[in-house]
Amino acid sequence: MDDALLEAHAQLRRATYRRHPGYVDSEAATESIRAYLRPIHEEGRVAVHEEAGRVTAVLAWRHQEDAWVGEPVSQVAMDLESAPEHFRAATLDAELPRMEADLDLMLDAHHRATLEALLARGLGVDSIQLLGEPTRARAKLEARPLPPGITVTPLEARDVEATLALHRETFAREPVYCWFGANPGFLASFEERLRSDREGHFVVRRDGAFAGHVSAAVKESPFWGRAAGMDLVLAPALRGRGLLRGLYASLLDSMIEAEARVFKGGTCQPPVLRLAREMDRALFAIHLRRGARLPRAAFEGFL
Repeated sequence: MDDALLEAHAQLRRATYRRHPGYVDSEAATESIRAYLRPIHEEGRVAVHEEAGRVTAVLAWRHQEDAWVGEPVSQVAMDLESAPEHFRAATLDAELPRMEADLDLMLDAHHRATLEALLARGLGVDSIQLLGEPTRARAKLEARPLPPGITVTPLEARDVEATLALHRETFAREPVYCWFGANPGFLASFEERLRSDREGHFVVRRDGAFAGHVSAAVKESPFWGRAAGMDLVLAPALRGRGLLRGLYASLLDSMIEAEARVFKGGTCQPPVLRLAREMDRALFAIHLRRGARLPRAAFEGFL
């Protein structure tokens, strides 16, 4: 592995992160970037573009057998400051055919020319990663109270099995909203996380019966400081009943109480995208893969 090239790649990614509001520029963040990129450089293939002796674009990728999605993928990191179109085209034409059918490719929102090049080569937008600020989002959200009989309470150990079953059934039926959500490997790691730490996870109940899982777990992030993730999966009987605003308000209140600076998460669901625009959430990154089922128009307003 070329240590100097790894460092140049890390600095390219760091420079792009710095363009996002809320990013905490620190050595801890840069080291986290290095830690993510290092195994890709050690085990994979790396294409580089230089200008005046300085690295200005890198495409690095590796085969990852034991990926977080629960099945083998090609883990791809593409970061650019500047590069001519012929570098983008030649590199993608050479490397994309070598990759697995499933990709772990999260392209930063600032790399629009590269997005167009990837879409032109058959990849599609699977989901988008959005950033928001909890206090601002809560102030802008026109929330509605939850209807009688609907409650949100902390997730308990007795709720873990029902939560896993709901995720498994939901994404086996509707993989377009999370293609890996029903994978046994992913669910096993999800279960391990729930059993070890349920902080920030909640259960939606209808007349006392389990009917959904929502979460806004707040953790310390080297990139964002105190940051919340977000998840929301409802039983079919609760969908289309106007609950989303009330549930979001509840989650945002829990983030604010936990002093989260930002909340971040991926989605392709139309109701969530509509609320995201209302809450001034900003596009952070685009997740691309082969076989993405949604048209680009589904992400109108962000792409």
